[in-house]
Amino acid sequence: MRGAGSAGRVLRSGVVPHRRSPLLGVALATAACTGSKPEPPAPSPVPVIAVAVIDELQQARGETAKNEARAVLSAVQLYILTEAKCPADVDALASTGKIAKVPVDPWGHGYVVECTSGGASVVVLSMGGDGRRGTADDIVVETREF
Repeated sequence: MRGAGSAGRVLRSGVVPHRRSPLLGVALATAACTGSKPEPPAPSPVPVIAVAVIDELQQARGETAKNEARAVLSAVQLYILTEAKCPADVDALASTGKIAKVPVDPWGHGYVVECTSGGASVVVLSMGGDGRRGTADDIVVETREF
């Protein structure tokens, strides 16, 4: 009878066990014998915990990207002071020793450096998790004080 499934079976208590969950059939049969109502199963906390962990991870990546972008911004400002021009990209910072190595953001993308007005305004940005510029997940650090 095991391979045939529970279709058509009726317990002595008159309860037909659930086809998909043998435990539910046992719970219903026990409730029928004791006269009590079975308690519904407790909701699983796993999805809630997974969402919370993913949110925390995204926040941590954003903070890391912001801190790294600030470090790149400082290196750009030093580059402008010593070279009297804006670097073409982050590679120029590494080749002149302003930073030890070319950083990538937590999502594996390179940082973008832009200077306007001869270096009066510097912008360093990470394109975020989607790798596209101009979207809501971009991390932008800028200065106009230089």
